Amino acid sequence: MRYWLLSGLFLAGLLGCEPQPRGVCNGPAEAGLVLGYENPSLPEAQRAQDRLQVRVDATQVVEGGLDVQASLSSLRGQAPQRFFLRKGGLAVWDGKSIQRVLLPEGFPAVRSWTAGGAECRVIGRAIVPKGIPLPPDSNRIGTWVEISDPGRPGSRSRSLFVPGVGLVETCILREGRWVTVQQLCSRMFTEVPTPR
Repeated sequence: MRYWLLSGLFLAGLLGCEPQPRGVCNGPAEAGLVLGYENPSLPEAQRAQDRLQVRVDATQVVEGGLDVQASLSSLRGQAPQRFFLRKGGLAVWDGKSIQRVLLPEGFPAVRSWTAGGAECRVIGRAIVPKGIPLPPDSNRIGTWVEISDPGRPGSRSRSLFVPGVGLVETCILREGRWVTVQQLCSRMFTEVPTPR
């Protein structure tokens, strides 16, 4: 997919969440958690081919937040990802410094911000559609964020984030209507690798 979301907010939301210091966690951070995403707008056979999976490899408390190391994989390969979660915010980082803010600290109370040149704004709350696998005790109310990229006129997308889970759905504006292009379709746990 060529959407800005895949390199930005999509990857941000991919990560579950265990309790963290000070504030709500808007991404996954529980080691061993595996999240699967599909594009429901594709034919069923292609959905499986294009499925994206995120596995939380390790989490540790640092600087009043969480350092989350994860693996993003598909049939085309695998890539490591590293995120910093603190006070509702989520950023890409290298373990020492923030590389790119995806959700600002204070989200969703912070109503607008820029991320990687894109303009982001909170557009409201919504109930998560049935069929999206959330933890049994999870609140099914999420927050929609709209992203507009000035470098790509007409490019607009919306992502739904749920506290303690992260990203559950992404839509793009296509020919005047919103089309879901990413949706959380599975949530499970695997064994955490044992350090050698």
